[in-house]
Amino acid sequence: MNLQEISDRFEIQDVVHHLVRGFDRRDWDTVEQLLADTVVMDYTAMLGGEVETRTAAEQTQHYRDQLDPLDATMHAATTLLVDLDGDSATASVNILSWLRREAAHDGPMWSNGSAGEIRLTRVADRWRIARITVRPAWAEGNMGILDSAR
Repeated sequence: MNLQEISDRFEIQDVVHHLVRGFDRRDWDTVEQLLADTVVMDYTAMLGGEVETRTAAEQTQHYRDQLDPLDATMHAATTLLVDLDGDSATASVNILSWLRREAAHDGPMWSNGSAGEIRLTRVADRWRIARITVRPAWAEGNMGILDSAR
């Protein structure tokens, strides 16, 4: 492994960690800057629905719409492994999430573990997220806390 590969791995790990920290701190500017101009989101195994392609701004607004109504969130990215292929990379990561909303029907807490695959591309010497695929490992509590109505 050469110095560029080591540097790329650290940068990619930082991108993933800044993404989940951005969720929890509601730092939407940072979240948007981490995304490629167009991003593909596949949460179908976790939440149903369809695979969606959005602009970085649209995806950031989608995250904001889901997370801002919550009273608190905590995401932890663990066991992060990076595969490099030139200006493309895949980060495989386990994600632990705790979401809390006091006003939720049937209880205020939902927690889950998931396996994520994050595809990144190098754009102007910076790594950007181009695709996120999330598959559930376990979940407990009230998933209804994600309903937008309070």
